[in-house]
Amino acid sequence: MSGERITLEEALSGEIPDNVLVRVLNLRKLFPVRTGFLSMLLRGERLFVHAVDGVSFDILRGETLALVGESGCGKTTTGRLILRLIEPTSGKVFFDKIDIFSLDKKELQKLRTRMQMIFQDPYGSLNPRLTIFDTIAEPLRLHNLYEDQEDLENKVAKALEEVGLTPPESFMIRYPHELSGGQRQRVAIARALIVNPEFIVADEPVSMIDVSLRAGILNLMLDLKEKYKMTYLFITHDLAQARYMSDHIAVMYLGKIVEIGPTEEVIREPLHPYTKALISNVPIPDPEAKREKIILKGEVPSPINPPPGCRFHTRCPYAKDICKKKEPELLRYSPNHYAACHLLSSIE
Repeated sequence: MSGERITLEEALSGEIPDNVLVRVLNLRKLFPVRTGFLSMLLRGERLFVHAVDGVSFDILRGETLALVGESGCGKTTTGRLILRLIEPTSGKVFFDKIDIFSLDKKELQKLRTRMQMIFQDPYGSLNPRLTIFDTIAEPLRLHNLYEDQEDLENKVAKALEEVGLTPPESFMIRYPHELSGGQRQRVAIARALIVNPEFIVADEPVSMIDVSLRAGILNLMLDLKEKYKMTYLFITHDLAQARYMSDHIAVMYLGKIVEIGPTEEVIREPLHPYTKALISNVPIPDPEAKREKIILKGEVPSPINPPPGCRFHTRCPYAKDICKKKEPELLRYSPNHYAACHLLSSIE
């Protein structure tokens, strides 16, 4: 664990290099909790869900950053904020050095062709009243990216072929309910690809489909990434998928990033106790391999009232007094590998 101790936010505070496509700086999103007038009067203040609370990272061009963590940690909210599908409480997101939160509606719509999202649920993300043709053609119509009806049909057919739905003519006339879960997700990928984006947020893209089909979808995404030199933010709770898909991993807990670094380095030499616990519970395809599982006790605290200090201290088996009082900074411990844990300074 050598190297100068600087925070990730300090490392990202300078000019954005050309190889960085997306930069996120101190991003926060607080959702107000709906309570009755009497309840608010008694408390004397409004309550907020701390969904994303001071998140910073870079995503390099042509690479994949996996955002991992338990359900409810803020992964999906982070992805939606980056695409400005929801507005932030504070913070900045730069896409190709453009501050997306400074754009007006017209400027933002033009940028939409360069950044797209694959949603988690292919059942909910596709309009059941539209045919597959109309579903995939909709972005082209919205952005006026076709010359005539023949060109529109050719582009939709090509997109369907790209995602393995052949012959495309047999799929164009169908409706979402006539497809399997894997086919629906391929349609969702085709819809995202149709405008030739540079950046895709993939939110748990295989969690809602059959296990036997997941590898096919993941391999398809990798092939398309290589073919079109795309950049991904891959959101998942599955560390095995994150390792397979990504170049870098960011581990999130209760609205905060607790560790971020190159994928293999984080997997092989995790620094944060939470990361170690997650990795220890990933099955090893070797019956003779021995690895002690770290079982985390208790539940994830409420994001409405997160604990003081380190948010993980209520479940951490190594927590000390300082962990309960002072929030740890995300510090660099090796090139591009950062962690937020008071215990690391005592280990060195």
